[in-house]
Amino acid sequence: MVWTHDATDDQIVAGEHGRGNGTSRLNEPINVVVDRKRNHVFINDLKNRRVVRWACQNGTSGDIIISNIHCRGLAIDNDGYLYVLDCDKNEVRRWKIGETSGTLIAGGDGEGDRLNPLCRPVNLVVDDNQSLYILDRGNNRVIKWMKGAKEGIIVADGENGPTEWSCPHGLVVDHLGTVYVANCSAHRILRW
Repeated sequence: MVWTHDATDDQIVAGEHGRGNGTSRLNEPINVVVDRKRNHVFINDLKNRRVVRWACQNGTSGDIIISNIHCRGLAIDNDGYLYVLDCDKNEVRRWKIGETSGTLIAGGDGEGDRLNPLCRPVNLVVDDNQSLYILDRGNNRVIKWMKGAKEGIIVADGENGPTEWSCPHGLVVDHLGTVYVANCSAHRILRW
C-alpha cells in the first residue's frame, strides 16, 4: 500500500486480490523497495520464494524477476541495481534489470563466521557508495561490504556485553554511517 503526502486514503499498489501464487497475488510479502526512476516497486514475496517487480501506477500484476529464492532482504542503489539477499545460500547478489543471473557481491562461501561467509543473513542496506551493510543474524553482527571487496568489515557486534543481541531483524544505516538494529526479542533498538 502507498500513502502519498497529504493523502486521506491509502492506495493498494500490489496484491489486491488476496493471498496466492499467481502474478496478481502475493503470499507474505516481507520487504519492498522503490525504484523511483522507473516507477516500480520490487517485492520480496517470501512464501512464493520469488522477487517480483510491480508498476507503481495501474499495475494489475507483477513480473517475476527472480524465482526459487529464500530472499530475506532487498535494496536498490542510486544506479538502479537491485541487491538481493538469499538466506539459503548465505549470499547477496546484485542484479541489473533484465539480467538472468546476478553478480555475487557478498558471501557465497558457505556458512561461517569469518569475514567472507555469512550465516543466516536477514536484512541489508546499500549506501550511496554501493557499500552493503548486512545484518548477519547467525553471527549476531552487521558486516559492511565495500564495493569490490572480497570480505566484509564488522561494524556492529551483538555477541557480548550489555547490548548482546537476541533475534536481530531490522536494519537502518543513516547518511553518516550510523547503524541502527531492531533487536526483536530484547524489545529495543540499538545504535552504533
